[in-house]
Amino acid sequence: EVSWQYYDEDGRVKKERGAYLICDNGYHRWPSTICPYVNADSASREGYFSTNIESVRKDVECTFGILKKRWRMLNNGFYYRNIATCEKIFVTCCCLNNFLLDLMERTNVRVGRGAPIEDDGIWLDGHTTFHSSDISELALSQQFAGRRSLLVKHLEVFRQRGAIQ
Repeated sequence: EVSWQYYDEDGRVKKERGAYLICDNGYHRWPSTICPYVNADSASREGYFSTNIESVRKDVECTFGILKKRWRMLNNGFYYRNIATCEKIFVTCCCLNNFLLDLMERTNVRVGRGAPIEDDGIWLDGHTTFHSSDISELALSQQFAGRRSLLVKHLEVFRQRGAIQ
């Protein structure tokens, strides 16, 4: 039921409902999972979108990796099954991590970003349902393609106009 705004291809502000998650190409192509394009030209809007989404996803994955290295219980699994308890453990680990970061000396080192390198092991083929005979899978695939295309168009206009006011 989440509502969010985006630019359409003509630069008009539109509204969409429903959350989505960024992922790599190893996930099902559902409207709620948005992945980069495979083999997109980095100069195209699809290529820019793919590079952008990969960089955001990698930042999140690196952060989870750091948390798992620092807090063994996040890496080895919880002994508790109550979701509220697990949430408190996770949030506590995040707060402690932020506290430690504030104590550490900060540097201006940035991880390089750019176009994907062929055969780097990151760009997986993933599941596609465009050739499926199952009508429900085909509908999901079409919704996925539509949402991803919508986000690509939004990012292109966003680069030109800036944030939606």
